[in-house]
Amino acid sequence: MKDGYSRSMILIWGMLLFALSPGVISAQEEFVPFELRPYEVSVLVSITPDVEATYHLRERLESRLPLHFERTWGARCQFTIDAKTSSALEFSENVANLIDSYEQASRTPPIFEESESLIASVENDVAPPNSEPATTQPNTSLKVPDKVFTVRLEERGPSIAVIIREWDATLEAWGLESVRLTSPSLLEITVASAIADCFRPIFEIQKVEDDGTVRILSRGGSLPVPDSSVSIASITKFVRPFYRLYNRDKALRDIQIVPWTYLELNSSEQSKMTTTPISALRRPIAARRRGTVESYAIGIRMLEPTTTLTVTRKGLDNPFAGRLVDVYEKEPTMAKDDENAPTPLSNLVTDRSGQVLLKSMGLEHPVWVVVRSGSATLSRVPLLIGESAAVKLELPDDSIRLAYEGYLSKLTSDITDIVAKRELLIIRARKAAGKNEFDEAERLYKEILKLPNRGNFTRELNGSRAKATDDAQRAGNRVAERRIKVLSEEMQTIIDKYLATSTVDELKKFIQDMRNDAL
Repeated sequence: MKDGYSRSMILIWGMLLFALSPGVISAQEEFVPFELRPYEVSVLVSITPDVEATYHLRERLESRLPLHFERTWGARCQFTIDAKTSSALEFSENVANLIDSYEQASRTPPIFEESESLIASVENDVAPPNSEPATTQPNTSLKVPDKVFTVRLEERGPSIAVIIREWDATLEAWGLESVRLTSPSLLEITVASAIADCFRPIFEIQKVEDDGTVRILSRGGSLPVPDSSVSIASITKFVRPFYRLYNRDKALRDIQIVPWTYLELNSSEQSKMTTTPISALRRPIAARRRGTVESYAIGIRMLEPTTTLTVTRKGLDNPFAGRLVDVYEKEPTMAKDDENAPTPLSNLVTDRSGQVLLKSMGLEHPVWVVVRSGSATLSRVPLLIGESAAVKLELPDDSIRLAYEGYLSKLTSDITDIVAKRELLIIRARKAAGKNEFDEAERLYKEILKLPNRGNFTRELNGSRAKATDDAQRAGNRVAERRIKVLSEEMQTIIDKYLATSTVDELKKFIQDMRNDAL
């Protein structure tokens, strides 16, 4: 009886310690529906000493900014403001260290190892390792905000430069930097407005429907906002999906952005939405989620007027110069002889650094970028111009395909020579037979038979194709492998058409008929 009571008390102690750990408190917060969960936002303000000495902004910002935030965001965002006087270098170093500590915290298991051990020992009727309750600190006690906005205030002539950038904790990535010039009297309004323009909402991916549409849920989307300018429909039209991958102990292992994929918002609801994928991938979003994978998406803010696209070799810092880059407003079918094929908005060529400058041209949706080498399409991807100042497109090594195309060019030249020789010999043989010079006609016919024929070229083509395909497979270059297949089939068609035996057979019959007529 006493032993049972002791075990019960130990189990209660263990469960209490487990429930009070920060990791479990964090887990309890997750029971709040995603659409009702507000953002915890930290605003870090750096005021250069000369600006603070002139305008005395620190206390003013800390007292007035909360009112602007409340009038704009309501209950959807909970802001904390920390304004300090510091140099730009000092502020950058402090922010870098802080963000590093946030990212390290997410990769630390969030629960007491000692509490787990204590509960396990009781459940297995094994004496706990210590008679006293565990007092070990949890793996982390650092409270990580959902978003961090850095605000630097610098003096530029008669104006104050407001330099703002957003860091998102779910994606663990920085957004684009926004720079505005304002007067001291409009400072609070400018800061609040710039933060709203840089804010990237987070969405939870719920389900992939049979028709390919994706259902998503907006964080805090059911919490009303006083200002309609920060509604989801006003903030963004496209979101970018990504995955958070966890170990079994719930420590974050990796974050993976789904490449060359966007989700277009179809509905204007604030919380539950349907989206249409725009992607270079066949199935960009997994239909099912495993327990160690969380699927999210982040809103896209197009703050740049242009985007520099760099085309490089995959795995190497080796730019592809001289590649053709065509920009289409809609996805091209790329089918041959398609009368409805769209006309490119622009035709560009990568420079020796493998770069082209893409301009938005007033478009607010993804364009399709097609990269070609000669007639070969190397890549076809969607891109939101202005989402980022620079984007890198990595392509497989193109040397295997280029070498094979060089071989086929030589083979085509050889076939042309043989066809020309054969046609010339056929004409001469027919002419000789017409003059009853049958010995000469037979000699010319035998000379034709000695020329390389369709079988010879087919065997040579198959051998070269097998070697090139093997090289592409070893390199893991599926694009080159598919291109080699298409080129080989086209070449085989040429061989069959121009080296057919029918013309030679007809010549043999013509000579025989002329000989019979002469008897």
